[in-house]
Amino acid sequence: MSLTAYPELPASRYFRVDTDHKLHEMMQRAVARLHGRDIGIQLHDRQVILTGTVRSWAEKQTAQESIRALSGSRRIVNELHVG
Repeated sequence: MSLTAYPELPASRYFRVDTDHKLHEMMQRAVARLHGRDIGIQLHDRQVILTGTVRSWAEKQTAQESIRALSGSRRIVNELHVG
């Protein structure tokens, strides 16, 4: 973790940047834009785990691909169910 200057925070000039938390937020936004559904994303060790239910196999694949660029070297485990 590192300290980063962020001028719009009034309490302090510095705050900790939790890269996993920020990555999780970005992945949630990427998936929500495509589906508007509640798809769970967990970051565990060197894996990104997708959980929840989607309407089709195409949605399942699209959800996975929407986070691929953000996942970096992490392995994507797609545990989404089609229902």
